[in-house]
Amino acid sequence: MNNDNLSDNHNLIYDNVGEQYVVSQGKSDSSSYPGRDPRLAPRPEIRQEIKKQNIFSKIFQNSQSFFKKPGSSRPPFGFPNRPPNNPSHPPYKPNYAVKLSREIYNDFDMLIKAYKDLLKISNEDELKINNLENQMLILKATMGNIYRTLSGNTLPPLSGQKIDLKDNYCASLYIIAEYLEFTNEKVIKLMQAVSIQSIDRQLFIINATLNTQEKTVRNLYNECRLRRD
Repeated sequence: MNNDNLSDNHNLIYDNVGEQYVVSQGKSDSSSYPGRDPRLAPRPEIRQEIKKQNIFSKIFQNSQSFFKKPGSSRPPFGFPNRPPNNPSHPPYKPNYAVKLSREIYNDFDMLIKAYKDLLKISNEDELKINNLENQMLILKATMGNIYRTLSGNTLPPLSGQKIDLKDNYCASLYIIAEYLEFTNEKVIKLMQAVSIQSIDRQLFIINATLNTQEKTVRNLYNECRLRRD
């Protein structure tokens, strides 16, 4: 059974803009490097903000102790009690990014099988389908490396699931195109959940490749329908 735990080599940092915890490498935040894709939520300089908050909180506490009446639990000047600014402790186990990388790894395996099954239905576009399958093999290996980096574990066990295709070639192309879009949405979520420069670059390539694959398969679907009409 896979627990999707985060590797000890990585930390979780709270992103105030995206309002979620993101995986960061070590104690440094590599999110501000040049060329970072705008689809990724910007990572604010959290340490400086916290330092300023601590200074102001000490000043405010000192002013409280000056104006506060003995034995009174009410804050001075009638200010209501405010909730803490810092979010609750991050959910270390299981980790969302590790879980996503494992799911995408399995999705790529299912797409590889789908391309193989597609050629069994028809070899009309054999050259293009073989090219798509070879690309997906590379994406699967890349995602396996991302999973290993995030989890510190070996490759996860494959689910063994398959995409249910139809006997109709055109309909099967449509199903694969939809699954490519579905998988790419997961990739975008993983991009937003990770702030590690090396992984970001790999995810950009994966995202771009999936966009191209989806466009190619949808074009094949449209061409298939025209041939059938």
